[in-house]
Amino acid sequence: TLFVSQPVKADFTTDYQGYLLTYDAYRTAHNRYITTRNQYYQYGTLTAQNEALSAVKQFLVARDDILLSYISLLRTKNPDTVYTQLLNEEGSFLKGHKDRISVISSLADAEKSADEVESRYIQFQITAKKLITALFIGRIEQIQLKFELSSTEAQTLMQTLRSQGKDVATLERWLLDAKNKKLLSEQKLLDARS
Repeated sequence: TLFVSQPVKADFTTDYQGYLLTYDAYRTAHNRYITTRNQYYQYGTLTAQNEALSAVKQFLVARDDILLSYISLLRTKNPDTVYTQLLNEEGSFLKGHKDRISVISSLADAEKSADEVESRYIQFQITAKKLITALFIGRIEQIQLKFELSSTEAQTLMQTLRSQGKDVATLERWLLDAKNKKLLSEQKLLDARS
């Protein structure tokens, strides 16, 4: 028999664990960069400059890796095709940027390379926050739908109990309180959307 391998899409938990590992590598690279940069500023030797350049290149790669890992996390939870295009564009940019880091030959070039990513950061952050907000709004809408179904069931049950002569005053107060909280959540949801 012929076995055809099919791509397996990683789940969020796997991607999140990968993100945490990538974040640890980023922190290590950042700390090394800060240390070597300070040594270069203090001593100003060619050796210190070369070590600082090596460290900054590793840091830039680690920064691109952490951003790519974060994009991967966002993709696993992405509910909207609009964000898919934006995430793909940012991912393509970061992959291209990461590939160009190896040819950096001076600290000035490294600074220019870092500025390329930093100039896109605010727009990427806005996109990420919009996507995360869309996720939360989707969850809230699901909860509201479940609440509506439960509320209808509770109304039916209270009518049945009332017809049997049972006291349902406490249940009615609870349901009224729950509906008031639902109205409050709808107002907060409108605020979140705006």
